[in-house]
Amino acid sequence: MVFNFLRRNNRKNNEVLRAVCVLRNAFATPQRDAIDQWCENNNARAVTWIEDDFPFGAPWNRSELEAWLAPRPPTTWDVLVVHSMEQMTAVELIQPCRDHGKRLVLTEGRADSSTWLPPWPTEAKP
Repeated sequence: MVFNFLRRNNRKNNEVLRAVCVLRNAFATPQRDAIDQWCENNNARAVTWIEDDFPFGAPWNRSELEAWLAPRPPTTWDVLVVHSMEQMTAVELIQPCRDHGKRLVLTEGRADSSTWLPPWPTEAKP
């Protein structure tokens, strides 16, 4: 499963991606390892780590993540790296990421928004 809402590549090959990384506290070590590995393989560095203890719910109902999806985040970032779909529904993250020109990566299953072409899903399937 691959998600891509941005076809433009305006980054130089040697430019470091700034990553907002989300993991669940209960599974922090293996998730952090997977996210660290993705960052290392993709010339990215974490600008923040968000520990999310609630695996379901809209991203805008999560105070730590909501700040990063707002029009004026705490600092500049390029990619939202989430370990798995259990943590967040990709459908709920598509619009906020698209609205702000950000990339979405799910390290479990290796889904990356930079390789997915429209049409993208607009609602979750039951």
